[in-house]
Amino acid sequence: MRITLLMAAGLLAGCGAQEPASDENAAPIVEETVVEETIVEEMVEDIPPLVVEEVYLTGQHCYFGKTDTETEGLDVMFLEDGSATGRHFGTVHDEANSYFASWETVLSGGEVGEASTVYFKAETEVDGYTETAETEWIVTDASASEVGVEKFLAPTECEGLQESVWPPIE
Repeated sequence: MRITLLMAAGLLAGCGAQEPASDENAAPIVEETVVEETIVEEMVEDIPPLVVEEVYLTGQHCYFGKTDTETEGLDVMFLEDGSATGRHFGTVHDEANSYFASWETVLSGGEVGEASTVYFKAETEVDGYTETAETEWIVTDASASEVGVEKFLAPTECEGLQESVWPPIE
C-alpha cells in the first residue's frame, strides 16, 4: 500500500508540471524516484528471510485417521541410510452407498526429498486387485498426508494401530 501511494504521488507530481522541462525541473523528479527506490529497498530489507529447516525423521512413525466413511493407518520406517519403507492400510465403510472395502499398500524404496516429502513405490491390494504406482507423502512429527489428498493423518502409537484400523472380528 505504501509503495502504491508513493508511486501515485510521483506520477501526480510529474503530470502536474506543464512548463517545459529544464535541468532545474527534472532534478526533483529524479530525486523522487530515488526516494521511492530507497523506501522499497528498506521495506524489503525489513522482511526477514524465509528459513525452512529440514527435520529428518528417524525410526518408526505411525499415523491414524478416521472419517464417517474411512478408517486408515500409516506406518513408516525411516532407515539409517536415509530411505523409508512403510504400509498404508484401511477400510472404506460407506453405508449410504453400500460400499465396503479394505486395502493395503506396501510402500517401498522411499526417498526423502525436500519439505518432508517422501517418494515411494506403492503396491496396493484392494478388492482382490493389485495396482502399482508411485506416491508422495508429506510426513512430519505432527501429521502425514498423501500429496494431492486433502486429509491429514494424526500421529499415534504404532502398537495397536492395525487393530484400530482393522478391528478383530468376534
